Amino acid sequence: MILILTFRLVTFFFFQKQESSTVQFEGLVTSQPQIKFNKIVFTLGKYYVTSDYLELSPGNTVTVMGRLEKNQISAEKVAISKETSLEGYLIKLRENLISRLNRYLPAKESGLLAGILLGSKNALSREVKDKLIATGTMHIVVVSGYNIVLVASFFLAFAKYFGRKKTTLLALFAIVVYSLLVGMEPPTLRALIMGAISLL
Repeated sequence: MILILTFRLVTFFFFQKQESSTVQFEGLVTSQPQIKFNKIVFTLGKYYVTSDYLELSPGNTVTVMGRLEKNQISAEKVAISKETSLEGYLIKLRENLISRLNRYLPAKESGLLAGILLGSKNALSREVKDKLIATGTMHIVVVSGYNIVLVASFFLAFAKYFGRKKTTLLALFAIVVYSLLVGMEPPTLRALIMGAISLL
């Protein structure tokens, strides 16, 4: 009985420690930071980071130190370590394209178009997300083979003018850049690999 009680206490404290731990790592800011109650909230890879306000923009490389609980980090310190990188430029370009869509179209339409073209689920309103889930059409806002085929086909259409080999290489380069632009999520990476194999 004493052994069982001891075991349960040890496992309890072990898992408590695992759920909340101090971390420090570097990553790219992948979404437009939001200001909430004098705090800034942004996405860093698969984590949601909350910290004191500072000037951040998508594409910044930051070093974060703070408390990790599940996939959320309460940051004690956030420092911008590098301003630019290829991936950083592409993230900034994606956010700029999304902001332009928001400027010229109503909120629901711009969010849906940003999802279809750029795979951005953050731009979707809660109402639209719920409707997509209810109708089983959430997959249309995930970049997949359909998007890759459209990008490749656009460049392959010029084959009769520039030659098959040149346009194939151009299409291959275009689908790689597009995949980096929208973010290398598993469906996108799978589509990129299949598209590259097909082109080659």
